[in-house]
Amino acid sequence: MNIKAEKITELEGHQAAIYTIAEGFAENELLSAGSERFVAVWDLNNPDLAELIARAEGVIYSVQALPEIGQLLIGTDQGNIHVIDINNKQEIKNIKAHETGVFDFLIQKKQNRLITSSADGSIKVLDLNNYNLLFTAKLCDAKIRQLALSPDETTIAAACGDGTIKLLKASDYTLQQTIQAHGMSVNAVVSARRAKH
Repeated sequence: MNIKAEKITELEGHQAAIYTIAEGFAENELLSAGSERFVAVWDLNNPDLAELIARAEGVIYSVQALPEIGQLLIGTDQGNIHVIDINNKQEIKNIKAHETGVFDFLIQKKQNRLITSSADGSIKVLDLNNYNLLFTAKLCDAKIRQLALSPDETTIAAACGDGTIKLLKASDYTLQQTIQAHGMSVNAVVSARRAKH
């Protein structure tokens, strides 16, 4: 397989480590954040300009745009989730979700739920209507860097720092399978549709 890549542009503006990049509120937007403790939004049609849209008290490990309700989620190294009203750029909720860093957000649209993963090896499930805690599970003794939802939305995969991938039933979050994937930490997991030939 011969894969060719061409650099389209380079986004410049951060002066320190970037820990997260996510889709923005519009099709042409990208969010970035990291150790500088702010979230920037980039217009990919005009990449020379970035707008600062939120700040946090800690290092930012994860961001999630919720365009349907005009909110931005920020996960910090201190285990907090900051909920920002993007229209007036005001914090409307600060949730102490974990004891350590919030590494990833996963949205279950059908259930209107938010799942978070953390450096403490746990996941939390929250109701997106009011951010009430619905479920907690400790999956491993190491960090959980990333979560992924299967295309049919029946399975959640968790990338664990102990070298495993945990597969959970998306309806009730029960552990279905543990895959010993690597000898070292699993830092990323994605779900992809299988190509039909």
